[in-house]
Amino acid sequence: MICITKLKGEHIVINSDLILTVESTPDTTISLTTGQKYNARESVEDIVKNVIEYKRQIYAGITVNVPVKTDVEQGQVMRPYQHIKDASGRDDIA
Repeated sequence: MICITKLKGEHIVINSDLILTVESTPDTTISLTTGQKYNARESVEDIVKNVIEYKRQIYAGITVNVPVKTDVEQGQVMRPYQHIKDASGRDDIA
């Protein structure tokens, strides 16, 4: 989710996974896969940077343990994707 500023100054949050296109015509127009369109004060570059930063925050804490040959040889077999660490550092079992 990213926050954008509409042309009249209203702030809204949109789901960045639904962004289909971002155009500069000359205002920045964001088209979603749902068919909705929003005009924003932010530049195309700023929208892209915000989406990248949002994705970075989501994926920052994810780690994946995949068994390697030495683990299997020692009898320590792990399921792929067994341990997933979320952004808070807490381990969850997938």
